[in-house]
Amino acid sequence: MAEPGHLAQLSALTTTVITCLILITPTPAAASGASCVASERDALAAFRASLLDPAGRLATWSGHSCCRWRGVHCDGSTGHVVKLDLRNDLTVHSDTDWILFYEVRVDIDSSWVHSALALRNTGEMISSLAALHHLRYLDLSWNNFNDSSIPLFMADLKNLRGCKLESAISTMSHFNLTRLEVLDLSVNKFNASIQQKWLWDHKGIKELYLTEGHWFGSIPDAFGNMSALQVMDLGHNNLMGTIPTTLQHLCDLQVVSLYDNYIDGDATEFMERLPRCSWNKLREMDLHSTNLSGELPVWIGKLSSLDFVDLSHNTLTGELPVGFGALRNMIYLNLGWNNFTGQISEEHFSSLLNLKYLYLSGNSFKQMVFEEDWIPPFRLKVAHLRSCRLGPKFPSWLKWQTEIRVLDVSGTCISDSLPVWFKTVFSQAYSLNLSDNQLCGTLPRTPEDMLAMVMDLGSNNLTGQVPRFPVNITYFDLSNNSLSGPLPSDLGAPRLEELRLYSNYITGTIPAYFCQLRRLVSLYLSSNHLTGEFPQCSDNYKALPPDDLDPFFSPYFGAAYLSNNSLTGPFPQFLENTTYLRFLDLSHNIFSGKLPTWIAKRIPYSRFLRLQSNMFSGHIPEELTNSFGLHYLDLANNNISGIIPQSLAGMKAMRRTTPDGNRGDVYEGSISSFTKSQELHYTFSNYNLVVLLDLSGNSLTGQIPEEISLLLGLKSLNLSGNHLGGKIPNTIGDLKGLESLDLSRNRLSGEIPSSLSELTSFSWLNLSYNNLSGRIPSGHQLQTLNDQEYIYIGNPGLCGPPLRKNCAMRGRHDEVDDVSDDLAVLYLGMSIGLCDNIFVQVACKLGNKSSVTGPKNNT
Repeated sequence: MAEPGHLAQLSALTTTVITCLILITPTPAAASGASCVASERDALAAFRASLLDPAGRLATWSGHSCCRWRGVHCDGSTGHVVKLDLRNDLTVHSDTDWILFYEVRVDIDSSWVHSALALRNTGEMISSLAALHHLRYLDLSWNNFNDSSIPLFMADLKNLRGCKLESAISTMSHFNLTRLEVLDLSVNKFNASIQQKWLWDHKGIKELYLTEGHWFGSIPDAFGNMSALQVMDLGHNNLMGTIPTTLQHLCDLQVVSLYDNYIDGDATEFMERLPRCSWNKLREMDLHSTNLSGELPVWIGKLSSLDFVDLSHNTLTGELPVGFGALRNMIYLNLGWNNFTGQISEEHFSSLLNLKYLYLSGNSFKQMVFEEDWIPPFRLKVAHLRSCRLGPKFPSWLKWQTEIRVLDVSGTCISDSLPVWFKTVFSQAYSLNLSDNQLCGTLPRTPEDMLAMVMDLGSNNLTGQVPRFPVNITYFDLSNNSLSGPLPSDLGAPRLEELRLYSNYITGTIPAYFCQLRRLVSLYLSSNHLTGEFPQCSDNYKALPPDDLDPFFSPYFGAAYLSNNSLTGPFPQFLENTTYLRFLDLSHNIFSGKLPTWIAKRIPYSRFLRLQSNMFSGHIPEELTNSFGLHYLDLANNNISGIIPQSLAGMKAMRRTTPDGNRGDVYEGSISSFTKSQELHYTFSNYNLVVLLDLSGNSLTGQIPEEISLLLGLKSLNLSGNHLGGKIPNTIGDLKGLESLDLSRNRLSGEIPSSLSELTSFSWLNLSYNNLSGRIPSGHQLQTLNDQEYIYIGNPGLCGPPLRKNCAMRGRHDEVDDVSDDLAVLYLGMSIGLCDNIFVQVACKLGNKSSVTGPKNNT
């Protein structure tokens, strides 16, 4: 989606430049080498001395001929300085620059950020420029003047016609410049009411730019007093309410820009308040994101000079007036993200000969009805038609759009193959989005000849093999198709930053070429039939020149999704060189071997680590506790043994009870998490809400460490399917945010801690098949859980609700058993005593008899 206000600003800038050219006579003095007035040269030199110039923009400011200094323009006959232009601007001047910067998000030149002039000392700008009495145009925009106020010396510049202080000051101060015609105070932090009476007294102002100035309040009636006003730019502020009726006096009004304010009214009523006397002059109308509602007026075609209209991101309804088709000057038309209905036909575009930018995405149009042989009168550069019903056939009228640079026809119900002219017509396009359709057939054989930087063909029915990529491609999405066969050995895309090939039928191994993708940030190869090991990228280092400091990927490589394949080998060694990796998913493969101890040290910024359903073995590395950002750790269903290290409780991200934010992560798409006995999906915008520890399905032994209760941020804890023994920690109730707990299929014993009943966020609990005993704790949250009896099944020693086993009966049986045991001991003691007594008596009798008879005499 474009930045709708920027083209308007670009056009407004053009208006300003034209005005300035009219206001200021060209300077033959500079061309002839004539020297400027000495006092004015001294004033400029003093101003230069008060500034810091990190980029050397004022390096030419030396010598006597100040008319040759950069940004200084002199009158050809008098030598007086009439124009001072020190603007520090973006290099977005052509249509191509604009499309690349705002549509494709290419940073065409960021040097301007570091080239701003700044005050050498804190405080206000020095007043030396007040000596420039003949100055007619001053531009100090986009420099760093320490949030100073409008310079007081401005009041002395009586001849000033144009003043541009865009993003240069922050404080308002009154000044009276009766001849001022152009005033630009945009992108400053005034935080003030728009009711500035002194401003509206400047009745000669023709162009007023107050964009993004943190103004608030309602637009004053006094605006109608500025009878010469041609440009009214108040966009991106905190203004409320519609425009006043007094604007009917502004008969020269050409530009109305109020985007990103809260007009909150009916669109027809708003447009009826525009001065009727300027209907044939009004060129630009930017009202996007203003909460406009209702239908557009049927007479909109009477605004015959309109060349820029942006009404996007409102709640406009009804059918599109066919009057748009009469606006033959229209260049930019943005009606996206509203609630328009009905059909769009050729009549809506009948006279739009100059249309270059068309945005209709995000509406509810029933159909775009065009004849098969319709030849549009326009040649578009940008077309956003997402969710418009263009299908089922691929729109034939697009073959005439040979100048297209950005095309979005995603989700438009196209059920067709790519036409034979596809590659030829769109060969010069920078961005192509045809996702979420039912495109079939194969891709063009040699798309590497195309200039596309962004190409999205995801979620279609495309078949065949993955071809070589366009040479300039940075983002390529072929996910959710039916592509098969191996990947090309050479993708031919050295600038590739994000690749999405997940959910296809791609076979073979991952080519070694991936090791040469120095700009790669995100890699999605999940849910294919890939086999073998990931390339040993370290083997490629030897082939690199000695001064190559970037041997693998981008230093900001942040996401690798390789799940649901048949990849083998040890933990991929190349990851040791991906310092800024955030997301790693190797789940459902056949990786094996021990987990490396360097994970936390070499990937310190990892947040999401899922290694489940592989064949990893060995112990859990204690070094994982050094992963300060890791809040999602899934090692489930491997062959990991040993104990749960106590130091695991030191993971800082799992100890925080509030999310730490995404820290600038800009990855698109979603991640899935199997918890609460179901698979849940999270977007990357809210993935930080998932704090999970899953060690289930391994061979862990020992006890659950008490320290695990220190992970206060945990939402899901799964230790099921291990050989854990001992008791459940009594402090488990400290995990107040816990939503899912699974300790099933272990050898846990003892009672269930009563603190579990204090967990108010619980929605899933499984303690089945252990050796737990005693009364089951009661609590409101525990009673709301589903499958109550299943939670505790396989623990014969448990009693109480929801089980049918009554703890009171169990107690009486225990008492009876205890009495029986005591009686048994008593009877046994009595029996032993009786036996001893009988034995003694028998022994005594035998002894007495022996002593009486004596030994038998054998002689």
